[in-house]
Amino acid sequence: MSAGKEKTPRSEEEKQQEILDLRRGALLRYVVIMFAVALVLVLLSMVLQTKSSNSTISELHQSSTSAIQKAEALQDTNRMLQEQLATQKSEYEAKIAQLEQDAESHKAELESLKAQVENNTALCDALATLVMSFGDKKAPAVQDSITLLETVKEWLSPSVATQYEAWMTGKVK
Repeated sequence: MSAGKEKTPRSEEEKQQEILDLRRGALLRYVVIMFAVALVLVLLSMVLQTKSSNSTISELHQSSTSAIQKAEALQDTNRMLQEQLATQKSEYEAKIAQLEQDAESHKAELESLKAQVENNTALCDALATLVMSFGDKKAPAVQDSITLLETVKEWLSPSVATQYEAWMTGKVK
């Protein structure tokens, strides 16, 4: 019996050792499978991240290209507007120069007309004085002069106009 008893404990020890070896093998397989699954998940995550990154990079590239095109279009528009502004500025400067020249010309004409008005006023004053120096208002030459004076009466200087009106009404001889 002792030999049977010894076999039994040995065989039990062997069985326990076998079970323990099986458990170790199962645990090792479980760890290897879990590691493989984790590695596959990491690789899958990396592939998805790379694809997402490539998509984002592509979108960024497209948007940067679009932004560059828009910037170039804006620069072209800006250049065109600057050219238009320069053209309009030179046209306005030319118009201003022409208007200044015209103003000078009109100023000279105005001065000439003022001189003519002063001369006409002086001539009318002289005619009125001459007419008033004649005593007879009924003389034909005096009548013609009075008719002429009546048409240009507004050109008389104020003092001569007052004297002429007084002479015509008979208040002054």
